[in-house]
Amino acid sequence: MRELRESEERFRLLVEHVQEYAIFMLDQDGYVISWNSGAERIKGYRAAEIVGSHVSRFYSAEDCENGKPARALATARETGRWEDEGWRVRKDGTTFWANVVLTALRDRGELRGFAKITRDLTERRLREQAQRAAAVHEAANRVKDEFLATLSHELRTPLNVIMGQLTRLRTGKLTPDQAERAWDALERNTKAQLRVVEDLLDTSRILSGRLHLAMQEVMLGTLVRAVLEEMRPMFEAKGVHLFSQVAPAAIIGDPARLRQIVNNLLSNALKHTPEDGRVDVEMAATDTEAILKVHDTGGGIPSDFLPRVFDRFAQADPFVTRVQGGLGLGLAITKDLVAMHGGTIEARSPGIGKGATFTIKLPLAPATATDSEWSTPNLVEPEG
Repeated sequence: MRELRESEERFRLLVEHVQEYAIFMLDQDGYVISWNSGAERIKGYRAAEIVGSHVSRFYSAEDCENGKPARALATARETGRWEDEGWRVRKDGTTFWANVVLTALRDRGELRGFAKITRDLTERRLREQAQRAAAVHEAANRVKDEFLATLSHELRTPLNVIMGQLTRLRTGKLTPDQAERAWDALERNTKAQLRVVEDLLDTSRILSGRLHLAMQEVMLGTLVRAVLEEMRPMFEAKGVHLFSQVAPAAIIGDPARLRQIVNNLLSNALKHTPEDGRVDVEMAATDTEAILKVHDTGGGIPSDFLPRVFDRFAQADPFVTRVQGGLGLGLAITKDLVAMHGGTIEARSPGIGKGATFTIKLPLAPATATDSEWSTPNLVEPEG
């Protein structure tokens, strides 16, 4: 018996003098019945101040309102153990990041109380947060650098063409056919540069809340078919097959911005679809919303990039973007414009090389469209 008492005394002294861990006992109802020096150091209470208090005293008001202390006791009671990491409250009101292990103590099957061990991991937590912040900062800098490189390319390329063609025209030695092609190149590259500037301006207006919509009733089916007709020559020039089926639907929106939405989706599909590929445009209407889908058989979207496909300046492959053009703003602008119309947009892709589908849903106007707007399926394919 003496050896047993000495062993118990040594264990008690060990527990009482451990500084790195708060080690204390709770009764069956969660009230503190013992307290070691580590608990005093970490939590700030002396034994006389805390013994008899409920364990919920160490939790924030929000955690107590959500019933976290009670759930911890219930879990330990039912399973024998509960472990958690989270913010805990010291005596002076400051918080620390704690790893907590709560163990049920039983004697011949009867619950006698709980042992609770708490470690202060605040330094580790702050270190991890700093590392995450550094990683986010590094990623942001990388995106910024890629964007600036792309912007430089998008501005310089058409300028080089414009300067080259102006130099040729100034010589006065071009044949009429050569001069016509030079003027065509000037117009094409001026429009390309204008699109870059417009995307930057739209992004600035959206971020600053200065983009305003001229809302009116719009026959969306008519608008979609008009954009399809305007873009038909570009699909034909690239050799991409374009199929469309458009149902009538009336919505409330800004016609110019709705055209921009449709144009952006079609341009994105055309950009990523190779020659002899296919783009399907389908518009249908339910009782409450118009649904526009654009599906392509292009390069697809990597699964890890899908959650970021609508982020500003996001590029799944910056090299491809540099070759094919674009700032990575079109889809971000499209998402913002759709949201401003009270709608949603979603991107899906089975993976790389398996195409992609973009789906837009917009609320219908109070009055539904008439049957006169309905058109039969339109098949647009390159000649030859």
